[in-house]
Amino acid sequence: SVYQPDAITEWDKNLLFVRGETGGKVLEDVPRKPFTPRQKPRYHRATKVAAAPAIDGKMAADEWPSGGTSLGERTNQRSVRGAPTSVKILADRTHLYILSNVVAMFPKQRKLGTEWKKDEGIELVLQDKAKTVYVLRGFTDGTLRSLTVGGATEEQAKALVGKVVYGASVVDKIWRSEWSVPLAVLGIKPGEKTVLPFNLTAYRSEDDVFAQFAGTLGDTWDLKLGGALMLNWPAGGKTKARPTIAVPNVTEIPAGAWPGTALSLAQTPAGVPLSATPCSGRVIRSGDQLLVRVTIPARAVTKAASWRTDDGAEVCLAGKTAGGKAVTWVIRGYADGTHRLSAEAGAPAKDNAALQGKVAYKAVVTARNWRGEWRLPLSALGIGAKGRVPFNLGVFRSEDRCWINWVGTSGPTWKLANAGDLLLK
Repeated sequence: SVYQPDAITEWDKNLLFVRGETGGKVLEDVPRKPFTPRQKPRYHRATKVAAAPAIDGKMAADEWPSGGTSLGERTNQRSVRGAPTSVKILADRTHLYILSNVVAMFPKQRKLGTEWKKDEGIELVLQDKAKTVYVLRGFTDGTLRSLTVGGATEEQAKALVGKVVYGASVVDKIWRSEWSVPLAVLGIKPGEKTVLPFNLTAYRSEDDVFAQFAGTLGDTWDLKLGGALMLNWPAGGKTKARPTIAVPNVTEIPAGAWPGTALSLAQTPAGVPLSATPCSGRVIRSGDQLLVRVTIPARAVTKAASWRTDDGAEVCLAGKTAGGKAVTWVIRGYADGTHRLSAEAGAPAKDNAALQGKVAYKAVVTARNWRGEWRLPLSALGIGAKGRVPFNLGVFRSEDRCWINWVGTSGPTWKLANAGDLLLK
């Protein structure tokens, strides 16, 4: 199978011979894993900055902080191939700042000019509080244009472009754009916590590619499936109250549905809302047994046991080793029914080995989802019968290569200082 759905872009007049135990067969196309486009916006938290960067297209040292994202989707939401892109999105109380770097593998084939869909260009789409959509296009020579294709009037488009600062430069294989947008023109108050619908698209002329922040399955300015910038949101795990789930104590383990509050696994590891289909979980207790169930919607499930490659889920919770030392247990289960304890969070190998045989795990795969279920002995985990237990759930879904958390920690699932709690009674 081709694990990257877009790895092969041309297959005209080619054949594939597949050998089997009873001979073989000839295929006219390559078997590909199913690809399911997301049906929600792609969220991103803008990084807060104290000092505004200079908007000159030059990217001076230490002017833009490390980290960022990329223009990694095509219009159909499949991955962009070819030369890399990088994007940094910053904000202070009054302005939005964007930096993009577009690399050319073959600079001599790159076209520099001011014609969209022919020359190198960058398009920024923004939706204001009144739901007016603005489309701005910038080019390598510093030209910036404001269009009405998204629905803005001529007057609105002209008013916005007059307040946006844009800079661009071309150096060797990289062409760079920098933007400064006053948030007030979009109806956003200073320091207001909000979500700003947007999109960013670069046109790369050497291979005729549109690289987008969020593939929209249509026009780049159709923001229903576009990007969503989180402005003035706290960093993952820094919310005022830790999520807490009260764990029901049952005398008999139900054969069907479990009681208690369902956990919604609907955050990315960064703590932003998930763009893809969320998962769900439940936790109950029966005597010394802590039972955890996670349900993962998926139609194509891998039945193997390699973390970060195959379908799996992890239960992370704080406890103590047999020697009484504090430990973070990371217990992973896979769709093939395998479970393993991980040492990633620092659990000693000998303690993991001692706990491995005391954990029971099973997995059930259906046409629409797969479910993992753990039975964890509280005494062996070093967890008391009552009180709060730092806890988190994480999922890797291979179908859309999506990492999904109950609580996004701005790090690994087992970063329990930024996660939630179970309340045992």
